[in-house]
Amino acid sequence: MKKHFEILITSVFVCMLICCATGNLKATEPEPVYKYTFDFLGEDMMPIGSFCGDITRTENITEENFATFAKSGLNLLIGSPVYAKQINQTLSLCDKNNMVCLVYDPNIAVGTNSSEYIAANFESIKKYKSFCGVYIVDEPGTVRWNELGMLHNNFQKALPDKLYYINIIPDYADQEQLINGAGGGMSVDAGMTYEKHVDSYLEKVKPPILSYDWYPMMKKYPDIQAGYFKQMALIADRAQKHRIPFWVCIQTVSWMDEARVCTLPELLWQVNTALGYGCKGIQYYRYWSYVSQCDRTNEQIGAPVSKTGEIQPMYYHMQKANKQIAAVSKVLINSTFKGWIKNGNFPAKLSPDEIPAKDLLAKYEVLNSVSGDDCLVGCFNHHGQPAYYVVNNSITKENASIKLDFSKKVGLDITIDGITKQENSKNVVLTLAAGNAALITIK
Repeated sequence: MKKHFEILITSVFVCMLICCATGNLKATEPEPVYKYTFDFLGEDMMPIGSFCGDITRTENITEENFATFAKSGLNLLIGSPVYAKQINQTLSLCDKNNMVCLVYDPNIAVGTNSSEYIAANFESIKKYKSFCGVYIVDEPGTVRWNELGMLHNNFQKALPDKLYYINIIPDYADQEQLINGAGGGMSVDAGMTYEKHVDSYLEKVKPPILSYDWYPMMKKYPDIQAGYFKQMALIADRAQKHRIPFWVCIQTVSWMDEARVCTLPELLWQVNTALGYGCKGIQYYRYWSYVSQCDRTNEQIGAPVSKTGEIQPMYYHMQKANKQIAAVSKVLINSTFKGWIKNGNFPAKLSPDEIPAKDLLAKYEVLNSVSGDDCLVGCFNHHGQPAYYVVNNSITKENASIKLDFSKKVGLDITIDGITKQENSKNVVLTLAAGNAALITIK
């Protein structure tokens, strides 16, 4: 596993070479890129994961189930319990299917275990290439920051090449949850805010990535829960300041009456707006329908795989999204987010004001203007060259027509649905399905 703090500096000579190579575009200086990649996947491959502990139940650990997982385009399994037989079978099948796995051990998640204890606990599975890190805890509260910070120090000594993984709570949590964790508790802090929750987490725990979940597809279709971009803007800002990447967890299922099963456009819109904001890792909640340890009849609705292992429509939605992620990964994971160019309206219940002024641009490099249907254009510095991630900012508008006007005729690579085509033009018109996106790079 590799944590990258890339301070990319080029000389005038290198810039001149780039300019000559492109012929029609002046190169700018590359900027810092913060990413976290896994050796087994390759340093240009974005982690694409899912919470899916049920696939590691004894009865579900089969060659077929793990091959199906990999064929979906997922490459990261999150939350496999560390029980001797199951974990060895799980990691062996992950190795075979070119996947990595974050294992979960409740003995590690509780208390401030010594580095010696941590090292000994995972010694038997270090032989597997797919063992990439440990899933510590989900949505903890501020009462645990000091403990989790000390545990992280010991973890780094014991497993310096593994990911110390924590997923933090969203900003719609109440104050009690911010303090005590998602399950609540008795501790009180009248001055606690979400900003303080995140800032103190980063300062005390010092995580290698900033992972969070925020589920927007609630209540009546096609409304999207207000605050979606406000939350992402805060996370992106804090990740940049602390020189770490951020990962987003995407909603797929319904787990209560208010949450709806996502349509294909809703899934694509979540993935593509996250990528357009500079996210360096995509996670899904979830892959396998959750089945309670106590109630085998209880499951979430609409997951990619049912509680009995059957592929459901969401599987193909996720597979389509993952094909695009894999195709654009090499560019986006090695790029620095510079801002959004927005055009038109936002989906119902969302306000354009959720994106702060510092993240908005009128134009970027050779892209002078954007017109046509509702869209967002994420602007990036990719090794000193501009790159653009154009998102149809609607979950209902099919065949959106979006026009990009450049300052001069340029050579373009345009990637949509995982397929790249070339074009030479000063004006480009894209046709994008609802929630879909196109990556544009300059040749």
